[in-house]
Amino acid sequence: MLFVLVSEAEAEPWGRWICDRAWNFDTERVHGQGAYVAIARQLCRIAGRSDALADLRDHVDTGSGEAWIEYSIGGRRRRWSVEVRDDWADLMVVGYLMDDLEHDGERFYVRRNGQAMTLFFLDDARAGRLNTLVGDRLVAPFLVQ
Repeated sequence: MLFVLVSEAEAEPWGRWICDRAWNFDTERVHGQGAYVAIARQLCRIAGRSDALADLRDHVDTGSGEAWIEYSIGGRRRRWSVEVRDDWADLMVVGYLMDDLEHDGERFYVRRNGQAMTLFFLDDARAGRLNTLVGDRLVAPFLVQ
């Protein structure tokens, strides 16, 4: 049931999500330029803050091992160096993005699933109810492991 909630609708029009507060994040999805922008946009979507990150851009060169993401949020400019490890996302940088997007008592919760993770953006009460349903496998705050 949770997998359906975090999925994109598989029919036209494309780009529709079953639940706007959840996403199945495949951490082995960095295939070049634009990968971190796509991750950041998904995090913004589930945080309900589609316009939170201004001037969002990234650079990913897996051949040279050089990568970064930069954006502005709340009048602050951020630039994070990204560790390149083949096509795996740098979860430390993903955590920085999450920290910047948390607001109004809501935050990111994660349920790990091998190389993927199911992300939810909830307040503590809703997270507690969901955690009861999934057998105490929901974790917050998001922790890099």
